[in-house]
Amino acid sequence: MQLQNVVQLKPYRIPPYMNQLIKVLKQPSFSNEYRKVLESPLTWENYTEKFQLLLYLEELQMEFDIRRYNIPNDDREYAKLKRDKSNPRLLDLEVPGVSENRPSVLRGDSLLVYPQGEKGVKYCGYVHSVQLDSVRLGFAPELLNRYMKDKDLSFIEGIKFNVEFTINRLPGRLQHRAAELARSCKLGSVLFPSAPPFSCQKPDLPNLK
Repeated sequence: MQLQNVVQLKPYRIPPYMNQLIKVLKQPSFSNEYRKVLESPLTWENYTEKFQLLLYLEELQMEFDIRRYNIPNDDREYAKLKRDKSNPRLLDLEVPGVSENRPSVLRGDSLLVYPQGEKGVKYCGYVHSVQLDSVRLGFAPELLNRYMKDKDLSFIEGIKFNVEFTINRLPGRLQHRAAELARSCKLGSVLFPSAPPFSCQKPDLPNLK
């Protein structure tokens, strides 16, 4: 049974003009229409556009931050995958600092691995659980079958891998959709409530005696 798609969730890919906007923001003397939106006070008229610009900037910063943990890096020349002791179809990747959100990896996130010296094919692994200094990953059969010999995955433990961490775009996409729905559903009075008309009439107060 497939759930009905009631409200479409679009990809909300980062538009090309965001790179130009970042260059403009780094130069105090430069300006364009998007910078004016960011620097203007939040109003109902610019609500959707301003929030979506901020979401795009946040995503770019998150991508920049998580790339620092890609392997190889200053601390590690390569990564190794090991068979998980409790589930033979899962692989463990050592990631020092993951329990301290360095990098921030949660269950359901994904990352890319590929053998050093190869860039043609990158294998996507999905995080099943986060341990103290490692993550437990599930991969498609393409990776497992490549290194499996007679149902034995021990061969993979001798392979040096590169690792690319990725961010989970789903929360950001949901926020983009919410910003658009606020406009299409005309929620201005909810997000920007106006004070009731001033009245000189003495309000009726409850008798608490």
